Amino acid sequence: MSRMVISIGTTLATLFSLLSVAPGVALAQTECDPTKYFDSVGLQTFELQNLALAYNITEARWNRELQSGGANARIYGIPVGADYSSFRTRVMQRAETLNYSNFEQRSLALATSTLSGNGLSGYKACLAYNGGFDLLLEKMTASGYEISAVYVPPLNARRTRARIINYANLQLTDIKKIKKYLRSLRPERMSGGLAVRPIDATSEAMINIAVGQHSLPLTLPPINPPLNPTMVVLPTLIDRIRGGAPFTIVIDEPSCQKMQFGSIGCGHLYSGQYNGATNTWTIAGYNIGRKKWTRYSYNNAPNVPGAVSHWGVVMSFDNAGVLSRDGQGVGRVILQ
Repeated sequence: MSRMVISIGTTLATLFSLLSVAPGVALAQTECDPTKYFDSVGLQTFELQNLALAYNITEARWNRELQSGGANARIYGIPVGADYSSFRTRVMQRAETLNYSNFEQRSLALATSTLSGNGLSGYKACLAYNGGFDLLLEKMTASGYEISAVYVPPLNARRTRARIINYANLQLTDIKKIKKYLRSLRPERMSGGLAVRPIDATSEAMINIAVGQHSLPLTLPPINPPLNPTMVVLPTLIDRIRGGAPFTIVIDEPSCQKMQFGSIGCGHLYSGQYNGATNTWTIAGYNIGRKKWTRYSYNNAPNVPGAVSHWGVVMSFDNAGVLSRDGQGVGRVILQ
């Protein structure tokens, strides 16, 4: 059964204040990069979501990763390469190898579905700051989607009502709810999410909403895509990394406010590889102390599954990719 997510509207002033604590955000930005608001702690993502995050990073973010790590650095497992366009092409090619169709249209929804808590609020505040109308997927559940809208018209402009142009694979009762939801939108307050269900969970859904002369389609990925009979069950994340598979580590920004990580920069991507013969963890990335890209090897972590040493800082990770230190989630580990 569908449900309306009830929440007290959050004032835009409150949401704008979140920008001051969201990782790496500046009010002057003109593009909202979902990856800047990605709070990795306690969240399990899948390769397609990682690809979607990679595809939706801004060119400015890509340039920073290139400068700090060089063309061989990786962003969510994809090599940075020599130019932004080629990087995005490689992301799409990887999605094709997974037999995932329509990736370009689905990627933004997949990326925003990884956001939660302050990260989601910060991303919506960024959209509100830029103005206009935006429609986003907040989360995917076992039975449907939770979507929301952000609408902030230009200063002193007359408010224009949002309307549905067309839709596909959504319950008619939920379309009626969406119409009511759109009528309730107010520029001065941020609305909560709305739960909707697909008719067929194995097919994508779509809704196209217009404000004035501008339309904004939102493509929603299948909730339960058909299994690919050629897919192979892989070893666990821990098994693959301990077997020598390259990986990427990222420590989230909030953790830096609680713990010290030495020369490790929170929010930066670090590439690593494990040598089981010597129990050595070799990790490369931006050194905030030396202000340059460096590579170090350490063997001070216990030789047990899930342990890792990042430049001498001993942490642990699980098969969901959650990175922990002293029992607290601090970031993510992603296969390259």
